[in-house]
Amino acid sequence: ALQQADTAIDKILQLRGELPMEVESLENEIADLKAKAARVSELIDEFNKSITESKHNITECDAQIEKYKAQLENIANSREYDSLNKEIENQGYVRQIAEKIIHETKERILEKKTELEAVKERTAVKSDDLKAKKEELATIVEATSAEEVAEATEPEAGEDSAPAEE
Repeated sequence: ALQQADTAIDKILQLRGELPMEVESLENEIADLKAKAARVSELIDEFNKSITESKHNITECDAQIEKYKAQLENIANSREYDSLNKEIENQGYVRQIAEKIIHETKERILEKKTELEAVKERTAVKSDDLKAKKEELATIVEATSAEEVAEATEPEAGEDSAPAEE
């Protein structure tokens, strides 16, 4: 009788199969995807801060260039003139670098936003899969729980009644 009960319980567990492990695996995968989405969002925020800094640098460069151009009007010798022109040229280069950084950063933001959307889509799909697996597992557990309890208590009842017969 004990062997029959164990066999019945094994059949019930076999009916559940790999479902509990699949549910756990999906939960872990969803958690990983959510963590990745959070990391990508943080990167996008950092990129936006970088763009803001670069725009600030451009503003400063423009102010410096205007200052140097104003000084060009009041120069005394060619050395000052050459020096101011070099400063204007250098500030122009710094401005170009900042513009290039902004452009490249905007491209990276677009890439990361695309990646973020893909991660969100995969998370939604996995969440739907998880929901379906949990429902399936709940249905199987509900259907087999009464049998499992009956099979688990049956050997105990049989063991108790066996000594009474002797």
